[in-house]
Amino acid sequence: MEHQSGVISESYPDGVEEEFHGEEDGFRRTLELMAAGTKFILNMPLICRNIGLEGRPDVLVRVDDIGSDLGDFSYVVVEIKSARNISEAHILQGAVYNRMLGIVQGYEPDEYYIINGDSNEKVIPAVDVTASGSNSRNVAMPTVMNGRSRTSLTMLATSKNQSRTT
Repeated sequence: MEHQSGVISESYPDGVEEEFHGEEDGFRRTLELMAAGTKFILNMPLICRNIGLEGRPDVLVRVDDIGSDLGDFSYVVVEIKSARNISEAHILQGAVYNRMLGIVQGYEPDEYYIINGDSNEKVIPAVDVTASGSNSRNVAMPTVMNGRSRTSLTMLATSKNQSRTT
């Protein structure tokens, strides 16, 4: 956590991380922060019932030149790892967060980022993960969708007991 704190204080000093009571409450707050266009969102939950996943990306970074269901901006995932060598598990974790983010904001980014223990940033193309990582080990990773998801931000925010069949 010391490495993560150092990277966050150096690279994302204006990041917002809030206390919350339960993942549902935290996810509602994440949606509010995203809708408000917060530049850096730190360690806040994403929940995607339609694919049965939830998690907390280290950082969501606002991107001003790519639109989403949020408006004329979107977010990308940044994962911070203390390991010097990025493992397949790290890459798959980032891919899952990227997929979840895509569902939540109605646009799945083409890439996400991992910062290693030496503070080197690695750009991970989302397409590469489904083309190699998931098929080589039969990992249950949904196929990367280019463009917008059909799941709306409002639907995810308001359906507490959403069916897993959507």
